[in-house]
Formats: sequence, structure tokens, C-alpha cells
Amino acid sequence: MRLHSLLHGCGRRGAAVGLAVLASFSLAACTAGPDFVRPDPPASDAYYAGSLVVETARTDNLHGQAQRLQPAESVDGAWWNAFQSPRLAQLIEHALADSPTIDEAFSRVREANALYDAKHRGATLPRLVGQLTGERTNGLPGTVAGGSGPVVNQESASLLGSFRLDLAGRTRRELEALAARADARYYAALAARRDVAHGIVVTAIEQARLVDQLRAENARRGAHDELLYLTMEGLRLGHATQADVHAVQRDLRLSEQTVATLETDIEVLGQRLAVLAGQEPSSYQGEPFTLQDFQLPETIPLVVPSALVRTRPDILAAEGLLEAATADYGVAVASLYPDITLSASTGAYQLGEGGLFSGTTQGWNLLAQLTAPLLDGELHGMKRVRLAAVDAAAAHYRGTLLSALGEVAESLKQADITAINLTLANDAYKDSVIVVESLRTKQAHGALSRADLLPEYIAFVAIETRVINAMSDRLLATAEILRVMTDGEFLPDEIDHLDGREDAGQAYVEPASEENSAGGGGLRVGAAP
Repeated sequence: MRLHSLLHGCGRRGAAVGLAVLASFSLAACTAGPDFVRPDPPASDAYYAGSLVVETARTDNLHGQAQRLQPAESVDGAWWNAFQSPRLAQLIEHALADSPTIDEAFSRVREANALYDAKHRGATLPRLVGQLTGERTNGLPGTVAGGSGPVVNQESASLLGSFRLDLAGRTRRELEALAARADARYYAALAARRDVAHGIVVTAIEQARLVDQLRAENARRGAHDELLYLTMEGLRLGHATQADVHAVQRDLRLSEQTVATLETDIEVLGQRLAVLAGQEPSSYQGEPFTLQDFQLPETIPLVVPSALVRTRPDILAAEGLLEAATADYGVAVASLYPDITLSASTGAYQLGEGGLFSGTTQGWNLLAQLTAPLLDGELHGMKRVRLAAVDAAAAHYRGTLLSALGEVAESLKQADITAINLTLANDAYKDSVIVVESLRTKQAHGALSRADLLPEYIAFVAIETRVINAMSDRLLATAEILRVMTDGEFLPDEIDHLDGREDAGQAYVEPASEENSAGGGGLRVGAAP
């Protein structure tokens, strides 16, 4: 449903009957310039060549379940609920209420709607102007005061009305352009809402990735610290060299550097979440996200290209701009045709004593004025300008469409490859667990020293980090699919809610959770040594 389909009935009160009839006749006349035709949807229902992977790989790990593509006509605007994270949903709700990006976008929508309404009322109603004048002079009426004649009171009241007949359709094309631009702003606002929510989801997942990486890196730093102690003991006993000590110190310092960087990045991402939610960076007081805060959706909605172009907001915004450019070209064409303006006035005139309504002289007049451009090079030039603008808008629409289709194709491929990567990383993790447990058994029987075990344990932790990255990538790939598929639609009461927020400016405080601390929430499949 087009945004302005209900706005064309506005402004029907207060017009003179005769001019209102002429207004209706004018708006029903022919329209210069081409009518806008929606671009055809893509002919193919495939996003890339080759067979589509309907079900991804699976593994027995967190976020390792298989995902299956499920056909859908559209994806609801609240797509982030698919991750079943109350903390994430709460944060996004604050963003919808307080984000200046969303607030600005929907304020622009209201601005465009108000402009259309104002122009529509001006086009469909005659212009009526009331005028009341009074003058006291000792000269003749209409002359400069200061004469020697008697003092005279001059009073008049008049009502002036005018209406321009839109025979060539210029006004209707102007209204069409305004309506299309309002539509484009509406869809751009939906895209802004979608992108703000996506930014929060991605930031939360990245923070969760770093939190679990920090836990693994702290374990590796502890192993390096223990290995340094054992190497220094070996140096004292003559079983190690000074170079061996420096090599372990190097690895320990690099690990400490990684820990410090991860701790800082986690805090920075928390501050970024606050800003995305429309708050000051210091207002975010919630615990950092972990990968356990999210559920990987088992089904992935798949909207075919022919339906995507009719639901995705950025494509619809580009379509609105194309429609507006087409209407602007119609305005340029209509400007080459004659204009007819009808004017009418009536009034009362009183000269002398007794007041305006005593012995008043009354009068009226009707005027029809035709203006036609006979020689105006600028008007003909504007046709070429507007035609070029149509071509540019068409190219912009096609570029937006191709970019959207490319995003979907890439996101579908990423969903497949990230599932495969997690399976391979988890298999390598299981192999590493077996190796470490075997070495621990040798150590328990005295066949292996602790110093010989620790390097393999350090490698084991590095593999665990790869599993963490693979789990995070699966979540991010799913979030990208949901973003590129969503229609971003608002309900009317949601727009009203954005117009009048009661909690604007309040700090956002996440509820504390003992399970979501930076050092908690282990994700290991096997047993760590």
C-alpha cells in the first residue's frame, strides 16, 4: 500500500463552490509527461549459479546445529528476536526509542508528509484572501495627505479568490513527485531502523567473541607463565639455555599484550553499544555479552528475488526516487503548455461618514488570465535536465537492486561456509583434546615432563580460539541474512511511539547477570587439561 494513497482527499473545506468545481475539473484533466511504471522484478528466482544449499552442515557444539532454508514472502522488521536473546532485544528496544539516527529518519518522514499535505491543499483549494482597509485623510482619496479639503473617512472590505487550472497536469506531477519522495523517505527510515538494529546485533556478537577469546587467552597466558617458571628451573639445573628462557618470555609478553587489547576492546564495544542505543558511552553498565547469550536460529528465511524487490526498504526507497524523477520530468513537460488562472473578487467601499456598512458601495469582478511560454530556452533545457535525472535515478535503482541481490547471495554462501568451518574447527578441537589427554596420561606415569606437555596445551587453546571464531562467524552470517531479507516494516503505532518518547534521555542500565561475566561461560567441548 502506497504511503500517500489516503492523502489525496485532504483539504476540501472552505472553498467557494464555483472554484471548487473548477478545481475538481482541473485535477481530472490530462497530465503531461510519461506515467511512472514500476520496474520489472528479476526474471530469475536464483541468487547465484548452481544448486542452493538447503541445509547446512552440523556439529555437536554450541551454535553447531544445522540450519535449513525456509521459503518466506518477507521477514518481519523485528528480525533480531530470532536469536532469542532478551538482553539483545531490550538493548534494541532502547535504540528504537532513543537512537538519533532513527529519530531523524522518521522526522524527515513527517516533514515530507506535511509538505505533501500543504502542497496538496494549496493545489486543490482556491486561494482566498480577505482584505480590510481604513483611511482618514483631509485630501482626496488616494492622494497624499496634507491638502486643504475636508476630512474624509475611506473604508473598504474585499474578498479575493484565485485558482490556477491544472490543464496540463503540472500541479499533479508536482504532487506525484512529493508523494514519491515521501515514500522514499519512509522506506529509507525503515532501512535506517534495520541498519541500527543490525549494528547492535553485530557489535554484541563481536563483544561476545572477544569475551570468550579473553577467557581462552587467559588460559594460554597461564600456561606460558608456568612454562617460563619451568624453563628457568631448567636453566638453573643446566637443562635449558638463556635463549630458551627468552623465547618463552617473548610468547608470554605477546599473550599479555593480547589480553590487555582484548580487555580494552570489550569495553570499547560496550561503549559503542550505548552510542548505538542513543545513549552516552558512560551509560552502558551491563555485563558484556557472551556467545551463550544467543541462540542460533534453526531456520533461515529465504525470500526470492521477485519478492525481495517488493519488500526490501532500500530497494523501495530507490524506486520512490525513480518515480519522483519521472514526475519531475512531467513537470518540465507541463511547463511548456499554457496556464489559465481564474480570479474573482467582491468587496464593499464606503467614502465619508456613517461606517462601512452604511450606504456602502458594493462590487465584484471575474478575471480569466492565460499565460503561455512563447520563447523560453530555459524551459526546453529543463526537459533535458529532468530526463537526465530520470536516467540517473534508473541507474541508481538498478545499482541498489544488484547490490541487494549480491548481498543476499554472499550471505547465503557465508551461512554455508561458516557451518563447514565450525565443523572442521570442532573436529580439530576434538583431535587436540585426545592428544592432550594422551600426553597427560604419559605425564601421570612419569614418561613426560610438565614442560613438554605445556606447548601442546598452548596449541590446544589456540585451536579453541578458532572454534570461538567459527561460532561467532555463524551468528554473524545469520544476522546478515536476516538483515538483507527484512522488510523493516513499522506498524502505525510504532511510528507514533517514536514521535513521542516518554523515556528519552534516560540512561540504559543492563540487568546484572552472574552468568555473563567476562571470565565465565566456558564453551569447550572436551575437557581441558
